[in-house]
Amino acid sequence: MLEKPARITDWGTIDSVRGERCEYCGKPGLVEVHHIRPRSKGRRDIRPNLISLCWKCHRKAQAHEIDRLELVQLVAKREGMTPEEVCLAIEIPVPDTFPLLKAPDARECSLDELLQAYADAEKAEQTCRWAKGEIIEMMRSMGLSYRKIASLVGCSESTVRKYAKTYRAFPDESVRVPELSFEHHWAAANSSDPAKWIARAADEHLSTRQLRKAILEEEASSEVKAAAGAEEEREVREARKVAEKVEKIIARGGPGAELLREKLRELLDI
Repeated sequence: MLEKPARITDWGTIDSVRGERCEYCGKPGLVEVHHIRPRSKGRRDIRPNLISLCWKCHRKAQAHEIDRLELVQLVAKREGMTPEEVCLAIEIPVPDTFPLLKAPDARECSLDELLQAYADAEKAEQTCRWAKGEIIEMMRSMGLSYRKIASLVGCSESTVRKYAKTYRAFPDESVRVPELSFEHHWAAANSSDPAKWIARAADEHLSTRQLRKAILEEEASSEVKAAAGAEEEREVREARKVAEKVEKIIARGGPGAELLREKLRELLDI
C-alpha cells in the first residue's frame, strides 16, 4: 500500500495572515492561525482558508462552537472577496444565506482590552488626520481653494484649513511629538513659534487646554509690550520735533522767544 505523501506546510502564507489581534473577538495579543477547512481534509495553506484567532476563540472554532461561515465572512472582508468566493476557494458548500456576524461590542472583552482597542483606534485616527493634511496641501498645489476642497471632500472649510495649517507647521514626522495628539500640534500651529510650543507641551506635559492658555497669555502679553514700546517711541519722536522747534524760536529771539521762555518757566516751575 502506497503511503500518502507528507503534507508540506506553507509557513510563509501562514505568517502572512498572523496579525496582532484575534480576527473574531478583536482581542489584542498572541494569536494562533486557524484553518477554516481542517488540515485533515487535505486543504493546502491558502489565505482564504486561514484566520488569526486568540487561543480561546481557536478552541471554540475547533470545537465547532463558532460557525465556520462567520469565519468565512471575516476572511472575505480581509481578502476583499465575497463570502461565496471564499467558500469556493476552500471547497466547502456555498450556503443560501450566511449567518449574521456578532457585533464587536457583543463579544466578550475585558476593560483593559477595550481600552487598548480604543487606544489603537485613536492612534489610527491621529495618523489619518496627518494624511488628510498632506492630501489637502497636495490639492492646494493644484490650485484648488480651501472652499473648493471642502466641498469636494464633504467637510467644513474650517476643518480643511485646520488640517492644512497643522500639516504645514509640522510637515515631517521628525518635527512632530508622537506622544502628543494632533490637537496639541494644532494649538502649537496657531502660535508664532510652533516648534517652541510643541516642545514645551511635551516637556511640561500640558493638556491641549493648558497649551492654548499658555500661548494666549504669553503671546498676548508680548503684543501688549510691543504696543507699549511703539507708543513710547512715537512720543519720543514727537518730543524731539517739539524740542527742535523750541530751539529755533529761541535762537531767532524777539517777543516769541521771550513768551516761550516764560511759558517754559511756568511749566517747569523754575
